[in-house]
Formats: sequence, structure tokens, C-alpha cells
Amino acid sequence: MKKLLLPSLLLLLSAVPSPAQNPSPLVRLEKMPSQSCRSFVEDFYGWYRKSPHRDLTRRPSGPRWVQALKLKPKSFDASLLQQLQQENATGNGLPIDPILGISQPDNWHRIYANDNVDGYHCNADLLATFDEHSAGSVVVSPELRVVHAHWKFVNFHYRQNDAMPANNLLDILKLRREARLRNEKLQ
Repeated sequence: MKKLLLPSLLLLLSAVPSPAQNPSPLVRLEKMPSQSCRSFVEDFYGWYRKSPHRDLTRRPSGPRWVQALKLKPKSFDASLLQQLQQENATGNGLPIDPILGISQPDNWHRIYANDNVDGYHCNADLLATFDEHSAGSVVVSPELRVVHAHWKFVNFHYRQNDAMPANNLLDILKLRREARLRNEKLQ
């Protein structure tokens, strides 16, 4: 009986498809967005540059980047959105515009993006010209990924700068959180 049971069991197991042959309905590939990464980045920054909260002298409802979180939250990955909202809630302010990586965001003439897409991940370089004759220079390099068939910002990478504690937004936010925790422990 045991001799018959083992071959029967092996035969039965060989008839069951492997996950590679028949993926689980719970595992599905993300649908690619209809908009290209480059187009998404250029559209977002075009809006960001021309948006109604552009007048930084009045700031009736906070800095430009805070308004972007409120007006276009779906452009940001949930984790990044939450971290930026928490940073804003501290009331300490950031030394730079985290979406642009610069402190003077209003002196550009034109913006355009280059992108490098690898599957569901994209690294873009946002280039800005500061007058109509200058060549574009990289201002910030947003990192994006596809979430529910839409591009979402997951991080912002900045040019190397000695005044910055790190060269990307997630690391800067982490360093600021750690510094606040250390200060709280000292008090």
C-alpha cells in the first residue's frame, strides 16, 4: 500500500501547476500609466511654476510645496506625502523648496525634463534655463514609480551642495526627525 501511495502522490503533485505556470490572482502586475514619466514631470513642474500660490511674498496658506501637497496629493507616494506633511506640521520650515531643491524657485525662464525609465521606476532630471539664451542646468532629479497606473514622486535628489545635510529629500527628512528626537530627549 505504501509503495502505491508515494507514486500516486507524486503524480498528483506533478499535475498541480506551479506559481510560475499559473500565478495567483492576488499577484498582479502594475498597469503602466498612459502618460510618460517625462510628460508627467514636465506637466507637474509646469503647474508648480505657474500655480496660483506662486507669490512667495504673501504666502497666505504656506509655502508653495505645502500647497502642492494639498492641491496635488495624488502626485506623491503615500509615504513621501506623509513625511512631508509631518515635516510641515513641526512648523520649523525647510531651508529649501523640497520639490525644487533650491531656495529661489521663481527665477526660471523655461523647464524641461529628461527621464530614464526602467520598468515601473523612473529617474528624471529637471532642467531649468534662467534666461532665454542659457543652456539648461539640472535643478533637481525627481525619482518616481508607478502606483495604481499613475506616476508618483517617491524622492527628490539634489545636486551636491555643502550647505545641505544630504543630497536627497528622504535622507534630509530622516536627519531632521532624528535631530528633533535628540532635542526632545535633552529637554
